[in-house]
Amino acid sequence: MATATIISTLHPPDRTSLKPETFVHAHAIEDDYQKWRPRFHVMPIKGWMNDPCAPGYDKQRGLYVLSFQWNPKASVWGNMSWGSATSKDLVTWTISDTPSMIPDAQDPCGVFTGSLIPNSTDVFYTSAHQLPISYHLPYTNGMEKLHHASLSDSGKTWRKNGTVLAGPPEGLDVTGWRDPFVGPWAEMDCARGVQAGSSWYGMLSGGIRHTTPTVFLYSVQPDDPTDWTYLSCLTDVGLHFEPSRWTGDYGVHWEVASVVTLKDQHQTSRDIIILGAQGLVEDDIADEVPLSTNNTSMWMTGKVQPNATMRWQHGGALDHGCCYAANGFHDPVTKQFTLYGWIFEEDLPQTLVDEQEWSGCLSIPRVLSLRSYQNVTALRSKIDDITCFERTPSKDLTGFDVSVLTITPDARLKQLRRGRLPMKFTKPHAQLECRLTFNVNDSAVGFELQHSATEKTTVIFDPRTETMTVDRFMSSYRSGIVKTSKKAPHTLFRYSDGRIEHLEFVVYYDTSVVEIFANDRTVLTTRVYPESGASHNRALIPTVPNSSPVFKHELCDSTPLEKPPVTPIREL
Repeated sequence: MATATIISTLHPPDRTSLKPETFVHAHAIEDDYQKWRPRFHVMPIKGWMNDPCAPGYDKQRGLYVLSFQWNPKASVWGNMSWGSATSKDLVTWTISDTPSMIPDAQDPCGVFTGSLIPNSTDVFYTSAHQLPISYHLPYTNGMEKLHHASLSDSGKTWRKNGTVLAGPPEGLDVTGWRDPFVGPWAEMDCARGVQAGSSWYGMLSGGIRHTTPTVFLYSVQPDDPTDWTYLSCLTDVGLHFEPSRWTGDYGVHWEVASVVTLKDQHQTSRDIIILGAQGLVEDDIADEVPLSTNNTSMWMTGKVQPNATMRWQHGGALDHGCCYAANGFHDPVTKQFTLYGWIFEEDLPQTLVDEQEWSGCLSIPRVLSLRSYQNVTALRSKIDDITCFERTPSKDLTGFDVSVLTITPDARLKQLRRGRLPMKFTKPHAQLECRLTFNVNDSAVGFELQHSATEKTTVIFDPRTETMTVDRFMSSYRSGIVKTSKKAPHTLFRYSDGRIEHLEFVVYYDTSVVEIFANDRTVLTTRVYPESGASHNRALIPTVPNSSPVFKHELCDSTPLEKPPVTPIREL
């Protein structure tokens, strides 16, 4: 559960109860509501939303299920409930406009983030009993409790079954204790010396004050998932652990942690911890900076120890932008691990957020895997310095064998495509998929999304600094909108024969959301707010003023995408 400071108590206008004499006002409200609203991203009909919750697949109904944190009453954090959505393919969604779980006597201060129990449609979630809750405030035992709920009403709501754990382990000064995850973990069974499959593992995210962010690890009985026994603090990386710019800062507190075992093309497996890191800035300004400045989605892997701990070996950012609280599941249909994240609405002033009546959406579905490369080096950095790669010297000692975490859009999103666009297109498109491939030498290369004659978003990769930049300075002419640049470290591989890996961008643009995937391993999500809410053209650009491009593009393909796959309804 990602918390936020409530800065407004205004309720958005009710669009369903406008009288005929307010038609002009109603039209203005409709324009505000639609202007920057994404079309193919999952989001509720109105209100604030944040973390994805309990993603999974219901085999009995043949449906993907996805919940999310939701305040249906206002476009700010508060009144935390669950919204719900279902899909047959992760592309076309049916979203209920009524909450599936709301605060009540059992959860007086909110229903926070949770996850599905394996082989079940039951969930664990965090029940909030006292506010405010923040890693930089004193923690009172009992503020957060582990609760259990079961699906009811043919999948419309959750039936609450009460408390499983009333608080964190005794004797620990925690910064938080929330966002449950439970599942099998074969490597942990082996390390602990227990029979394979005899235990599941429960995780609750948080930190030890003034010491380290961590995951509180429990053994869970598969035949009675409500039986949790505390094992350990899984990690002890210390405060603000930042091995290099290639990894980033692990902060002081963690949220929404989970574990997944992934394999590469050679069937080599690694256990990946997915987590949301908080506290990247000093406490006294934490409530004054954009969410993405203080929160980031991270991952790590390491060696599991017999005492049920893990030693960090390498890791990095799942997303270098405004996508946080990643929550995923093993997809039994595709045999892949798919996850979603929460995309902030942080760059709009609250007055504009209130006018549009909604805040935030979920990312497109992303598939995680591992991929290995043989006998490679990086463009400029030493491979040993790139701490998001697992690397070993190659047999001939001329390069390295490297394993990377890959993050790619789910292939089923191609169902949204409706034809291809020419190199230059002039009709505005609010939804686009762009795929661009470049040969790279020593010069920066990139492209721009042209929103109007005076508005554009520019994406640049500079091989000299091994940095990808999204320049949003001219993305909107509205005052008050944050338009600072976003950056991510990124390199390309040099192969043993001297060739340099092509630079490959896959970009999903949806009205105000831009999700950029570089070479399947660097992801940056950001928001732009052009007045049109569209892109009128996409251009390859020179990166030296008054010069012609010094790169050769191999592929530059843009595809308009369908608008209506997300359908709000009254009931599931």
